[in-house]
Amino acid sequence: MESIGFTPIKKVVRDWPTDIFGEPEFLDFVGLENYLILSTEDLFRIKGTLLWSVELVVPVPGIEDISLAFLNDGERTAVEFDATVRPEFSLALTDPGISIRVRNDFFVPVSKNSEGKWIDEIDADGEVRPASIRFGGIGLSFDLDGNFDIDFPSGSPEIDIDAIRLGETGFVLEIEDLKPYFSKKQLPPPPGAAPGFQGVYIESLKLHFPEDVELDIAPDRLEFEHILLGTGGFGGTIRGVWDDVLSYNAADGILEGHGTGSISSFSFAIRSLEISFKQNTLTAGEVHGLILFPFFEVPVDCIVGFLNNGDFTVSISATQKLPAGFPEPTKKGAFFVFTKEDLLELQLKSIAFEKKDDNFSLAIVGSIQPLIASETISWPAFEVNPLTVDSEGNVSLPGGWLTFDEQLTLDFNSFAIEITKIGFGTEENLDKWVGFSGGINIVDGVPIRGGVE
Repeated sequence: MESIGFTPIKKVVRDWPTDIFGEPEFLDFVGLENYLILSTEDLFRIKGTLLWSVELVVPVPGIEDISLAFLNDGERTAVEFDATVRPEFSLALTDPGISIRVRNDFFVPVSKNSEGKWIDEIDADGEVRPASIRFGGIGLSFDLDGNFDIDFPSGSPEIDIDAIRLGETGFVLEIEDLKPYFSKKQLPPPPGAAPGFQGVYIESLKLHFPEDVELDIAPDRLEFEHILLGTGGFGGTIRGVWDDVLSYNAADGILEGHGTGSISSFSFAIRSLEISFKQNTLTAGEVHGLILFPFFEVPVDCIVGFLNNGDFTVSISATQKLPAGFPEPTKKGAFFVFTKEDLLELQLKSIAFEKKDDNFSLAIVGSIQPLIASETISWPAFEVNPLTVDSEGNVSLPGGWLTFDEQLTLDFNSFAIEITKIGFGTEENLDKWVGFSGGINIVDGVPIRGGVE
C-alpha cells in the first residue's frame, strides 16, 4: 500500500470511460490528494480525497436531457472517495453535493415574482437554466455500466428542488418528496416503471394550475399514480376528489369551502380532477366542479378541460348536483333549465370562456324565459346566441339588447303588450334588472310605447 500527495486525475486514470462519460474538459481541474493505492495481481484500489475547482457536469447514460452535476461552492471542493479499478470498476463518493439537472422545453424551472406570478429562471447569459434537484448529505456510487446509486445515510438528506413549469400547459409542480432510481440494478423498479428505468419517482407534490385558475388544492387531497421523470420523459397521473359541503356567500357572490377558488375570476368549487402526462405531453386534463354564474347567481356543474398550449375549455356536465339552497335544475329535452326565482329561467345549451384584453366572460347559448309577474303574464322563451356575462355580473347581448324579428304580443290583464326587445343589467348597488321595450294597447287604436325595467 502506497500513500501519495496531490496528483492530477489524468495521471491516475489513463483509460477514461469515454463511451459512458465522453471526454469532459473538467478533467484538467480534477485531482487526487492524500490517497492510498492498494495493488495486487487481482485488485487495484484507490482511497483518498477527490478535489475539483470547477463545477463538474456529466451526462446520465441512457437518459436524454438529464445530467449529473458535482457542485463547487468555493475555490476547491474536497470529497472522500473509494475507487476500485480491478477486477471491476466502481467509485463511491461521500457527501459530494450533487445536482440532477434536466434541460428541455417541458421541464422548466420557475419562481414567483413580486406579483406572485410564476416566471422562468434565467442564467447569467439570459437563457433558461436547467431544472435542478440538489442533494446534500448523501453517498454516491457508480460503475462502468452507467448505474448511479444515491444512498441516503441515517438522518434526512438535504434536498432542494426547483418549482417546475410543465411545458406550455401552464401547470407548475412543487415536488415535495421523491426517490432516485439511477441504477438499473435497483429492484424492484418504482411503481409503473418498466424494468431498467432510470430517473426519479415522485411521491408527493403541490399542484398549481395555469394562470387565471386559482384553486385551494392541498397535497394531502391528491393521489399520485406513477409520477416518473427519467427514461421516457415525464409522466404519471394526479387525481383528487372533493365531497365537502359548500356554502354560498351571497354578499360576495362566491362559493365557499374546501377546494374553492376561481377560474378566470368566476367563483368555482372543485369536485374532482384527473390530470395525466406521458412522454412530456399532457394526455388528459379535466377538472369537474361548479362554476357560479354572476347576475343569475346560480352554480352550474361543469367540466373544465386543459390543453397542451395552456388554454382551457368548459362544458356542461351531463349530471347536475348543486349545493344546498339552490333549486335542482330541471330538464327540457336534452338541456338543463336553471331557475332564478321570480326573475327568469335559463336553459343552457352550451357555455364557453371568452377573453378580451385581460377580461374574461362566459358566453351562454340557450334560451331565457322571464318569470316576472308570471301569474298574470305568459312569457315566451327568448333564444340567446350568445349572451355574455363577466365575473362582475355585467350582462351583454349583441347590439346591447336582444331585438326580435317579429314583435311579441302578450296578454296582461286584458291589455295587449307588444315587446320588440329585451335587455339585462346591473345597477351600481348590484341590483339586477331585466328590461323590455315595446308598447301597450290600453284603448284600441291608441298604442302607448316605451320601456320598462
